[in-house]
Amino acid sequence: QGIQMNISKLTGRIGVSIISAMLVVPTTLIAQILEEIVVTAQKREENMQDVPVAVTAYTGEQVDALGIKDFTEIIQQMPGLQLSAWSPNLTIFNLRGISQNSFADNLEPPVAVYMDDAYVGSMNALSGQMFDMKRVEVLRGPQGTLFGRNATGGLIHYLSQDASEAETNGYVEVEAGDYNRSGLEFGVGGSLSENVRARIAGRMGQMDGYIKSVDTIVPGGGPTIFEGSGQDIGGMDGLALRANFQADFSDKLQGNLWIKYSQDTEVPTGGYVFENCPFQAPPNDTLCVTDDYGRAVTTVGEVIDLFGVPVSPHQHYNEHPGVLNRHQRSVTARLDYAMDNGIDFTSITNFFSMDKFYDEDGDALAIPILTYQTWVDWAQFSQELRFAGESDNTSWQVGMYYLSMENDGGTTVSGAPGFGNVLAAGRVAAAGGVETALATGNPFNGFEGAVGAQDYLLDSSNFSVFGQADYDLRENMTVTVGLRWSQDNKEMDHVISYWDNFNSPLVVDGSAQRAAINPGVDEIDHGDWAGRLALNYRVSDSTMVFGSINRGIKGGNWSTGIGANATPYTYQHHEEVLWTLETGFKTNFEKGRLNGTFFTYDYDNYQTFSLAGGGPFVGNSDAKSYGAELEAVFYPNENWDAIVGAAFLHSEIDRVKGAFSILDPQMSDSAGDILNAEFPNAPAVSVNYLIRRNFNVGNGDLAIQLDGNYNDRQFLEVTNGSGTVQESYMLHNARLIYNAEPFSFSVWVKNLTDEIYKQYSLDLGELGATTYYGMPMTYGITARVNW
Repeated sequence: QGIQMNISKLTGRIGVSIISAMLVVPTTLIAQILEEIVVTAQKREENMQDVPVAVTAYTGEQVDALGIKDFTEIIQQMPGLQLSAWSPNLTIFNLRGISQNSFADNLEPPVAVYMDDAYVGSMNALSGQMFDMKRVEVLRGPQGTLFGRNATGGLIHYLSQDASEAETNGYVEVEAGDYNRSGLEFGVGGSLSENVRARIAGRMGQMDGYIKSVDTIVPGGGPTIFEGSGQDIGGMDGLALRANFQADFSDKLQGNLWIKYSQDTEVPTGGYVFENCPFQAPPNDTLCVTDDYGRAVTTVGEVIDLFGVPVSPHQHYNEHPGVLNRHQRSVTARLDYAMDNGIDFTSITNFFSMDKFYDEDGDALAIPILTYQTWVDWAQFSQELRFAGESDNTSWQVGMYYLSMENDGGTTVSGAPGFGNVLAAGRVAAAGGVETALATGNPFNGFEGAVGAQDYLLDSSNFSVFGQADYDLRENMTVTVGLRWSQDNKEMDHVISYWDNFNSPLVVDGSAQRAAINPGVDEIDHGDWAGRLALNYRVSDSTMVFGSINRGIKGGNWSTGIGANATPYTYQHHEEVLWTLETGFKTNFEKGRLNGTFFTYDYDNYQTFSLAGGGPFVGNSDAKSYGAELEAVFYPNENWDAIVGAAFLHSEIDRVKGAFSILDPQMSDSAGDILNAEFPNAPAVSVNYLIRRNFNVGNGDLAIQLDGNYNDRQFLEVTNGSGTVQESYMLHNARLIYNAEPFSFSVWVKNLTDEIYKQYSLDLGELGATTYYGMPMTYGITARVNW
């Protein structure tokens, strides 16, 4: 009924205009997918086919053709790029198997994200409304020379439309769909004066949840024993606004100012389901059987209710209503000055702040086993200064970068993990508290009053200098040399508290206590270098081959959490270092292009995440991987477009800490360790495709588009437990587009075959494994008018 009402409203408003346009507007074809795409992968504008980097890029028109309306949706057509997320709260991008899949708010990802030339240092700030885009670039492999110390996995750069167009222009777009989906998007720009231009754009999107709240009912038509929260999960309620002002101060000096604001309001969260596992028989105090590494033993892909009855993965039994509230603000100022000596100077200044509150029922059952809350006030300031120049056979750039971040946050965990982990380590008694009967792993033993909490303040700064030069050894051969020195300074002030029905709040642990045993564990003062050496050989005007050696670095951090796993000696995890060898080719031919890359990775201190000991824990281990990507674009004639991409990956991590090696200090370092695990979210094979056929219809153009992606079997956590297995699956999307300028109209279906797939899994050990499943089939319509 919801979509029918929305469609009726849209039809009434735009139907007549669209029909009129079909009769009077000249025929136009939707832009071909294959075109010269200009990218800034090396911080200067270049044809994508001339850059010796594995890069995939889409223009704003192509993003619109794919129907992408959230920053996370770009994964559908980017080879080797995966996503792990259970709400807009936290976004985990995975590129070539490289990610940081911990849910702790204080961590930075190894896949750097930039928005309009500004680095975004928080995984909490990466999702949201995507609109009015100029281009999206995905760079695979370490990008530390030009983009910094947290780009070992690669980089994603979102570039929005700016105010460079002087003539007044704009558009309005409306959207409606099932689950009461509705959206309104706009963009308008043009000159304010002879030398000043502006563009303002925004998007508002809403949708009800697709994971339905249900009551817990005794099988066979019995009574309701637990009522659900009543809120459906997986929807959205977001608003984003963006303004760009561009001024020509002179013929040589131009300024750009971006002002951005976004919010997510009262978004329902926490709709996990419980993976099927063999229950322990009394008198055991656990729910599920575990293996030798403390991982839950589950039946892969089978979801059950409290009584062990198989149920739909798109419903949940949670009794506690969760919520996400988030506000983000960003201001970026860029100055470009063309000096008289031929040197270009660029200054980029950014301030970004976010406040977030997140609350969820984390146990997937209608009983209060686990309630989790997290909040953060985060702010960052960055400044980049860069000089660039070129001569007949050389181009170069040098610069400096400064980044300062303050992360003021905390969490509370109520229920079994809230007291079980704290008491299991003896920390309550050591802090002068009372050990009580609540100190049991039995999740049904009246623990509602037990809470483990933490508060932390993380101050971090980074200063770096960098340079990169391209030198033409001869007419068709270029060598690239890049180097960056990066200095990290971080301080962590962390306090862990506990209270229950018998204990008032008391401090049981924290950075000060750990630093008293291991001095300096609460500070990081570390400098290191990233480098690049590449050779680019142009075989012909249409074909180039390249090879490179890269060294990338990612800064260290801390395992925040109330679990018993982080000791004074494991609390801080160290910087990771990645060496890569990469070879590739890029070629254009008459009806398309073909790009391919092969790579090998060798890690020192790869940062691993597991829930070992009941809390989020990041350790270090050596690791290695190798793989390849292949991308092909074809346009056999003006009516056909096609894209095919594929990524191949093999990975191996030397050791990942299992639960027992953390909980039992008497065991050896190797006891309980998981050996030779695979990277998380790293299918051995993934494939993406797009096929589009255009027809001349009336005075416009009709396009039929089918796109999708395939992912091989994979583990969603680095522990490789059975509860985190995602079997191979394939998603398809279909879109029918009619374009008759200035109007366009589309009907679309996402997940056309209603595939069931996991979007996130968390192995809770003896408490089982919880999973968040991706969206089922959805459909809707979109209408747009341009001017």
